[in-house]
Amino acid sequence: MINFLEKKLLAKISSRTLKIGIIGLGYVGLNLAIDFARNGYCIYGYDKDSTKVKKLKASISYISDISSAILNNIKDTCNWSNEISSLKLCNVFIICVPTNIDKNKQPVMSNIKSAGHELNKVLTIGSLVILQSTSYPGTTENFLMPIINRSGLKCSNEYFLAFSSERINPGNKAYTSKSTTRVVGGVCESSTNISVELLKTISPIHRVNSPKIAEFSKVLENSFRWINIGFINEMAILANSLNINIWEVIEAANTKPYGFMAFYPNAGTGGHCIPVDPYYLQWLAESNNYSSEYIRLAEVLDDKVKKKVLNSVESLCSINKEKVKKVLIVGMSYKSDINDLRESPSIQLAKCLLQKGYEVWFYDNFFDEIKIEFEGHNKHVYLKKADVLSLENFGVCVIMIRHKHIKDFEINKIIDHSSHVLDTKNYIAKSQSISKITNLF
Repeated sequence: MINFLEKKLLAKISSRTLKIGIIGLGYVGLNLAIDFARNGYCIYGYDKDSTKVKKLKASISYISDISSAILNNIKDTCNWSNEISSLKLCNVFIICVPTNIDKNKQPVMSNIKSAGHELNKVLTIGSLVILQSTSYPGTTENFLMPIINRSGLKCSNEYFLAFSSERINPGNKAYTSKSTTRVVGGVCESSTNISVELLKTISPIHRVNSPKIAEFSKVLENSFRWINIGFINEMAILANSLNINIWEVIEAANTKPYGFMAFYPNAGTGGHCIPVDPYYLQWLAESNNYSSEYIRLAEVLDDKVKKKVLNSVESLCSINKEKVKKVLIVGMSYKSDINDLRESPSIQLAKCLLQKGYEVWFYDNFFDEIKIEFEGHNKHVYLKKADVLSLENFGVCVIMIRHKHIKDFEINKIIDHSSHVLDTKNYIAKSQSISKITNLF
């Protein structure tokens, strides 16, 4: 029966008659839907968020990397819905729901759990399920599979199951899905075979022997990045105390063609991967009576650099008593050239300043308004948006992120209207030797 079901799915992949259901239409899920649609597959996209679905039906994008024109080009092969029943004709289901951590840095599995229960309403014999949500090693087999088995179908006998990590770098045009390898591991050979054949139609593939290996590789990648960012931030703090330019140090070290990989200081790590995924690995380690000292240290160093930014802002504000409580934050996304606020250090800085009684403005054309929510108080504040054509005067301007759309003349006008400028990533040209500019490092 396995051979028959496997051959049936492989034939549908080859003929592009496969119907693919995408569960979760965020950054990962929507990009995946587009990739498959462009390669001739019929797509059924499901998301509980009715606002997203409404926009997709109108070919309106809510993600900066995806233009509305792209959505319009694939509209004839894509079906969008906030009803799980819309996926009842699908042969393949790919789960792309967000995973997060709670305030105690513990994995929040509710989205994967919910996706599994929803999937059971439409799963049929011979289907392939691929988990693409990042989680701890063992999630596919020990958490998701028991949920799906409640449908009455048996894994590897009546349905197939695999894990494939997502590797999307928002804002990066050099590495796309066509050029970035996906790691794939199934719970059985047939599950892996089918998943590989399907996913290689949109990306290069690296096949591994189990979902756990694929899951571990994903959290390893982002733990590696977080640990190294923490290390370079610590070196930046040390260099600063020695009055040594860390940027020149990194530039010099990077001339070595082997054995060195350049990481750069920042004002804190953001996004939905780097400051989240390592905790999934740490949680699993602690569940097995082990703890990663490097992950713990990376957390300490990330907190340390964020406190350094806050302390620097307060120190600069205290110099000018007239505008002590007025701060402008330039760049609100967690990285440049995207409209993504997830785990953004800029948001965290704004919240801390508001709690300390500062008046906080923002400058970022990706956003018309930014809502800052306060936990446990059931209240929120909307930041004031600055207009370069009619700028207020500020005690301190903090340059957190420099988007490409923020031009030199805008930065110059902001500098002119600020008593002090804190440059967190050496954004301002070295030629601009202005006394009011302070580099974080």
